[in-house]
Amino acid sequence: MSKLYEIVVFTASQRIYADRVLNLIDPKKRISHRMYREHCIVVNNSYYLKNLRALGRNMKDVIVVDDNNITGLLQPDNFYKIEPFDGS
Repeated sequence: MSKLYEIVVFTASQRIYADRVLNLIDPKKRISHRMYREHCIVVNNSYYLKNLRALGRNMKDVIVVDDNNITGLLQPDNFYKIEPFDGS
């Protein structure tokens, strides 16, 4: 996919955890950018919103795929909800 699209991972996870996972699933470093919990907007000290405008990209070219509805609150037109992965 990285030949056709710019791949950015934007996670509400902490950097130390996310990097361990991303290094395993992307050993060839095809993910262009990584954004973490520190890039999120924190609401009520418990919700982490992903502000896609922080990417500095035209919003018509951005989509976020996530299993958490909260993620899509700031840019609902760019949000695509998926089912949570439970490991099975």
